[in-house]
Amino acid sequence: MPATTSQFKIPYPTGGDPVRDAPQTLQNAMQIIDDYLHEPFVLIDGAKYPINGAAIPPENWQFAGQKPWFYAAFDIPAPYIPPAGYTFETFVLESSSTTFVCTSELKRDQKMITCRFIQTWSNDPKALKLIGWRLVPTSTDPNRLN
Repeated sequence: MPATTSQFKIPYPTGGDPVRDAPQTLQNAMQIIDDYLHEPFVLIDGAKYPINGAAIPPENWQFAGQKPWFYAAFDIPAPYIPPAGYTFETFVLESSSTTFVCTSELKRDQKMITCRFIQTWSNDPKALKLIGWRLVPTSTDPNRLN
């Protein structure tokens, strides 16, 4: 039995002895996990994209409907242009009314997301305070990860 494990040809980040370097290797791995948990991301074709976030509703938009359902459509800035095969889902993060928001269209050329909006029994456009977004794949292939 060798006195050292340096004969193992396993590449480790510190490049030395895998047994003696285990604390540093573990610390490096934990830093990667901490970075991911702090700001979740996905790697697509080698590029790093955040997977979720928030947006403030636009100013001075108008309702198109009347009581009891108030509805509208408006654009919010896309946080970035997602890669092909991905789009953004939008939803309500904060509202003082019963409010629903969903994505209608991603306008890639304008870097805008068109949102559809429905709110019940309140005609206050300021009730919607915060819109959430998340990156989602548009593939309909359930086996795309196999």
